[in-house]
Amino acid sequence: MNTCKINGVEIPLTHQEEVVIDQSTDIAIAVDIQGAFLLGGGLPVPDGESIVGPAAKLLKKFERRAATIDVHIPGSVSLCSSYRNVAPNTLLTEELIADWTEENLAPHALFDVVNLKNLLSSGKTQVAWNDHALIGTPQTNLAMRFRQIRFDVKLYKGAVRFPDSYSGFCDNAGKPTGLAKALYRMGVKRVFIFGLAFDFCVGATALGAVDYETYVVVDLTRAINIPNFIEGRTSAEEMTRKLRATTVRLISSQQLAFPKGGK
Repeated sequence: MNTCKINGVEIPLTHQEEVVIDQSTDIAIAVDIQGAFLLGGGLPVPDGESIVGPAAKLLKKFERRAATIDVHIPGSVSLCSSYRNVAPNTLLTEELIADWTEENLAPHALFDVVNLKNLLSSGKTQVAWNDHALIGTPQTNLAMRFRQIRFDVKLYKGAVRFPDSYSGFCDNAGKPTGLAKALYRMGVKRVFIFGLAFDFCVGATALGAVDYETYVVVDLTRAINIPNFIEGRTSAEEMTRKLRATTVRLISSQQLAFPKGGK
């Protein structure tokens, strides 16, 4: 089986054949390729800048395009500054917060410990991320190379106090974002997903695309790759495990073929 190496992790490509794009029913979804996750942002993904040019080039080959954009408000559950004495990018677990009270939250936190415990007890995960993508800041702008590209859909996600929203299709509690409805109106049947970061928002968007034939273009992603994330696996290894347990196809951009006369 062919693999694609991102951030030191070999990702098995689960679909080996060429994929011919149907411009009438296929869409490219660029996930969170924005200032927050590039150099100078609050949560830069290692080597994230290297995908910007190739991703922009691929987007221009598709006639249908969507983009997700991560946005947060101060005091929201996703931001490390909403907690007391929690290091940035800490995975919050049931065990870690078992004895927490409201004193473990910052005074400006807009959620409560009960909400957080209920979320984690349902099997969901939450990371206390370094502050990033604050509403009204340049970190919520798409990468410069994308600003002249026309998108059929731009979806802003995460701009609530609770819960977080990794997937473009639903928040972390499962509430739909409206993206699926928009794609249904467009007659979309297959989605091709790439962006930042593989182990969180890209992977979660693919897992949430339950109504579509779904492809992740692995070489046009990069991973945060938190070590020892779950049961000794890095976050990229854990997302790979989740994706391989579904019908999501992991491919390389080199496998994509566009119809004659395409861009």
